[in-house]
Amino acid sequence: MIFVFDENHNLDIVENKEEACKIYPGRDVDATVFVFYDEDGNYLSPHFTVPNRHIGILNFFGIFFWDKDGKYELKYDPQLSRHEDPIWYMLSDYEGCKLNRNKYFETLEQLKTHLRARGVVVDEPLSARSNDFTKPPPAL
Repeated sequence: MIFVFDENHNLDIVENKEEACKIYPGRDVDATVFVFYDEDGNYLSPHFTVPNRHIGILNFFGIFFWDKDGKYELKYDPQLSRHEDPIWYMLSDYEGCKLNRNKYFETLEQLKTHLRARGVVVDEPLSARSNDFTKPPPAL
């Protein structure tokens, strides 16, 4: 299973990486309209094997432009994963995640239960809370 979050915080679930690469256009993936996570909660980075192209043609009527989607693969890269939002944040109320209709889960809570059973952190860790007012401020 691959979890696909769009820029409006909607969540799609697709069967595998190959299906995701067929469904989601390269130009939108390159523009980070979509971000991908695997079933273990790992961020999947798009690696383009054929780059996106912006094509323009000048003819009698003027200049016409169109985009040609590139081809990409989704790969887990531990170095890049540290710079992306963790899956618990994407699933949180902060982002207002909305689960789109799929064949796996009826509710977001069912999805979270499935991920928890796999050992994935889906709830905000206490260490992530920046507004913990129980501790004194650091000394200057």
